[in-house]
Amino acid sequence: MQIHNNHSLKKYNTFGIDAKCKRLVILESEDDIVDYFENHSINSPFLLLGGGSNLLIKNDLDYDVLKPDLLGINLIEEDFDSVTLEVMAGENWHKFVHYLVSNNYYGFENLALIPGNVGTAPIQNIGAYGVEQEQYFVSLHGYNIESKQFEIYTKEQCEFGYRSSIFKSKLKGKFIITSVTYKLSKTDTPNLSYSELENYIIQRRLEATAKNVFDSVIDIRSNKLPSPSQLGNSGSFFKNPIITHTEFDRISTEYSDLRGFPQSDDTVKISAGWLIEKAGLKGYRVGDAAVYEKHALILVNYGNATGDEIWGIAKHVIKTVFDKFQVRLEPEVNVVE
Repeated sequence: MQIHNNHSLKKYNTFGIDAKCKRLVILESEDDIVDYFENHSINSPFLLLGGGSNLLIKNDLDYDVLKPDLLGINLIEEDFDSVTLEVMAGENWHKFVHYLVSNNYYGFENLALIPGNVGTAPIQNIGAYGVEQEQYFVSLHGYNIESKQFEIYTKEQCEFGYRSSIFKSKLKGKFIITSVTYKLSKTDTPNLSYSELENYIIQRRLEATAKNVFDSVIDIRSNKLPSPSQLGNSGSFFKNPIITHTEFDRISTEYSDLRGFPQSDDTVKISAGWLIEKAGLKGYRVGDAAVYEKHALILVNYGNATGDEIWGIAKHVIKTVFDKFQVRLEPEVNVVE
């Protein structure tokens, strides 16, 4: 366990916000987790930090920030068709996907270049280009802070939804994920259900292989999304809203280019980025906080913006979009103060 007092979190969040915390506690083993909570009041606040990629820190934090740093990939089971791997929570997500593709294990190639660590993937139920992590999820292992016991959660117990799970609701701040188990395919059958990705492959006359999907997703994301190492951001800041068919018809009557994606519960998912752009906010900037000029769904820090200033932009976007479309955007990122 490493403990750093009054420590800057600038390099621990992809927005590059220079906020300080009371203590930064690096947890390097399951024993460290047990030791910390044996000496920490259950009622004292703390922030659990993953890769810092889905986080907006509004200001300095007068409490501890915990960063689990457990590493390793363990083979659990393998047969002719599939492989089951336990991945420790501190592993970088993109490096894990690269490992899979390099070893001819398939399923997550569409999720290349998503920032963050493996331990935060189930919390958000991350997804992109037609694939979500829950599709290959088996179980996870972690520490229940209230019971002070290590527990295993199955897919059903995780209550996965669109960019959500039980760890963003009932168990938020009450559970530390230490490892995640996935079952991947050994058959190279890439998912091209997402039209943008399929068109990219077809236009370049690429063979539909997992490796080509992996490389294509990296290229698409690199051209569309700014690298946090060069421009502070957390990727998609808002969830794509899910609305009723009546609401969809109302908006599409005026805007014929609105695209809808029907959901299983008779609702329609629409693009938050489209709403923000149609509201005239693409490129909107106050100081160093802004809506990214190349992609309206992304909020950026051009250098020295504070978390409060980024949040000010977010609130302006939410209000402006609601006033124009009567659709309320919700942050996908975790906003803390």
